[in-house]
Amino acid sequence: MANIDEERAPLLKVFDDARVAEEKAASLYAEAAGLFFRNRR
Repeated sequence: MANIDEERAPLLKVFDDARVAEEKAASLYAEAAGLFFRNRR
């Protein structure tokens, strides 16, 4: 059973890294959109 977890661990890390990157990208998009709309007024 342990060897299955060892094989899966790198994949789980990739998914976790992707989730973190997605959260950073989402916050950057939100910040950029906020600046864009604030400057249009």
